[in-house]
Amino acid sequence: MKSTGTQYWLSPNTAADNSSGFSGLPNGFISMDGTFDFFGDKGYWWSSTQYATNDARFRLLNSDDGYTDGSYTKKTYGFSVRCIRD
Repeated sequence: MKSTGTQYWLSPNTAADNSSGFSGLPNGFISMDGTFDFFGDKGYWWSSTQYATNDARFRLLNSDDGYTDGSYTKKTYGFSVRCIRD
């Protein structure tokens, strides 16, 4: 899921083989106070699934493992969006 190497990701960028072709980058996110957090270390993307009126699901990639994680949080955070053409 992650782009390979450490040009964008912090070392060690574990298990980055991009076998899925997603080429995820460590975009971090914009917090509610407007600051960037985790840039270079983690990548956050909104899911299309709403969790509640004010919350939505997201997916997460980390520099130190090869897993994708997910949870939900307030829609006021600035996560990335991946657009896919049908």
